[in-house]
Amino acid sequence: MIKVKSTVQKTLKEQMKTDAWPLFWQECVGYAEKRFDQEIWFGVKGAKGGVPPDCKMGVDIVNLVIKKVLTGRRNCEPDVDFKAFFFRTIKSEISLLAKSKRNLNATSIEVLSDKSKKHYTLFDITESEFEEHNDFYNRYSDEFIESVLHNFLNFVRKDPLLAMITKIFIYSGVIFEECFAGIVQNERELVLHLTKLGYINREGEVQAKFWQLTNASQLILPAKFNHQQKMIFLIINQSLNIEKSREIASWLNLDVNVVYTMKQKMNRYIERFRDLFYKGEYDG
Repeated sequence: MIKVKSTVQKTLKEQMKTDAWPLFWQECVGYAEKRFDQEIWFGVKGAKGGVPPDCKMGVDIVNLVIKKVLTGRRNCEPDVDFKAFFFRTIKSEISLLAKSKRNLNATSIEVLSDKSKKHYTLFDITESEFEEHNDFYNRYSDEFIESVLHNFLNFVRKDPLLAMITKIFIYSGVIFEECFAGIVQNERELVLHLTKLGYINREGEVQAKFWQLTNASQLILPAKFNHQQKMIFLIINQSLNIEKSREIASWLNLDVNVVYTMKQKMNRYIERFRDLFYKGEYDG
């Protein structure tokens, strides 16, 4: 196991001069290709033929990570496992590419399927020690991490507003009654209808049935909502790109200070949840 010495830049330069570097580089490329296959690219899962923006490949991501590390744009503390740092950074870069607006604007039955819906992890939406972060990813599968997210939402469910805001930070594509305030007269009735037809689930998460639609005219609505059909379609479609505090405030018709307060509260809950998790009080 190679540990980062004084700086990760110095460690990388030293490793690039060793005989072991070509094998490590190939291992990183292989890992990047595997991560590409697990993401959704323009509506198609990579393993089924989905192609990332600009036809990027594993080698492109690895070279980008090397460049960012050497220029100081990617960093870590001393004594961190060098391989774990590199793999985590590769995963992060691919995740950023998958969440780019250019990629997410595509619609497909596979977009936001159960396994592609995850947007963040508890360690991505709050600060944590890098080594602890790596340990979390190295020890647990993506499926287990997904279950942790679900259980964390149950952890905050007693506070409805906090639960809503937490969902938006964690997932892409979440709709609530508040999103349609000022658009229709009866927001609750509209949401119940969208749920009944399977466009969203009871938790407000946008379902694959909606992403199969190619335009607003295909959205089935009661007659009383037809005059706002296009606007309703656009609001649901835009849910993919709502992630910043100011955007969330507008989305839920809240004061932005309320969202900032809720985000701070969410971080405190995450800290408590993580403490329970690492002390063995969370059974997964």
